[in-house]
Amino acid sequence: ILLNKFLNNLNNKLINFSYIRNEIINIIKKNPKYSVLIKSHKKIPVQKLIRLIEEVRLAGTDDIKLLNLEK
Repeated sequence: ILLNKFLNNLNNKLINFSYIRNEIINIIKKNPKYSVLIKSHKKIPVQKLIRLIEEVRLAGTDDIKLLNLEK
C-alpha cells in the first residue's frame, strides 16, 4: 500500500479506506500470514497514516511494516 499525498494506492489503483479493509480481509482469508507494507512520504499527515494503519488492523492483521520515503 503506497500512501501518496491525499491518495491511497493499492497495487497502483486509486482506492479509499473502506476498499483497503475489504481487500486486506480477502487477502488474509487466502493467506493468514500476509504482511502489509505501507510506504509513505514523510510529508503525509500522521493522522492519515494512523487511519490507514487502523483500517489494516480492523481488516484482521497486525503484521504491518511502515517505510518512509524521502522523495
